[in-house]
Amino acid sequence: MSPAESKIFVKNLPSDIKEKEVQYIFSKYGTVESADVIMWPGTPTLGLSGSLAPFDVSARQKVEWQACAFVTYTSADAASTAIRALNGVYRPRSSSQEPLAVLLARQGALPEPVQSGQAPASSFEDQ
Repeated sequence: MSPAESKIFVKNLPSDIKEKEVQYIFSKYGTVESADVIMWPGTPTLGLSGSLAPFDVSARQKVEWQACAFVTYTSADAASTAIRALNGVYRPRSSSQEPLAVLLARQGALPEPVQSGQAPASSFEDQ
């Protein structure tokens, strides 16, 4: 099994969701190795290459942060089951406007330094 087949990308998460909550939701479909929530300024949009497009935040611009997550299972079967069960159906909160979008993660889906987890935490706390 390739590690890429056991890692999924989740978007349309509420901005106040915690990793523990994501892990709880996804653990119903298999053993979760890790659940990493990432805050993204504005609505994530894909560029021509299929990667998330850069987002320029000026000091005076009000930014509405969106949450997305990478969930890694111990097996590809568990990841596949979670995708089939939750994609386009599950809403983590009754107030969620859209259901979760759940798909296999692609290498390079997020720009560096976010992809490697090196984004400075302070840039997210100031908003």
